[in-house]
Amino acid sequence: ITHGLLTGSPTVALVSTLSAIAAVATVGWWWRRHSRQQRWHLRELLPNNRQGRWIAVLLVAQYLVFIPAWTPEKMPPLAGHVVVWLMYAGFGLLLNSALRQSAAELPCQQPTDLDRDVLRRGAAALVALSVLGSFGPPEVGFIPVWGVAIVAGLRMLVGSVRHVLSASDPSPAHPTSP
Repeated sequence: ITHGLLTGSPTVALVSTLSAIAAVATVGWWWRRHSRQQRWHLRELLPNNRQGRWIAVLLVAQYLVFIPAWTPEKMPPLAGHVVVWLMYAGFGLLLNSALRQSAAELPCQQPTDLDRDVLRRGAAALVALSVLGSFGPPEVGFIPVWGVAIVAGLRMLVGSVRHVLSASDPSPAHPTSP
């Protein structure tokens, strides 16, 4: 989507956005079709130790490759790094709490289907924002697209925190057995 915005062409922005939506929708459709009746614990959906080591190697390699491009004047101040480290720590604690609860609970069922109308409206808004954003400078086009992404990400974060906090509540409103 961002590449389409950078071209300044509404046609390229439209094709770029539609192809991104089609790719994500295809993978989502395939996943739903092939995992319809399966149930998992959260731990089963995360990489195992061997896969985790490969991911770690790739991340370290990425940093090593880009070290020559780092210059002191382009680096954010230490406070910016501390904020990111604190965010990583917070997300790690959230994941750790969810993993502990997942081990104690019954396996998760398939997530409920999202309202198709919400998905259609979201896709239409994304297409409209990317095409309209392509008429102006690229920086202006990114603002609404990133704004929607930030709101969606914050909504998922709040939902995850609520889930972890409510699952730790021993009240009868959250039974652990069917």
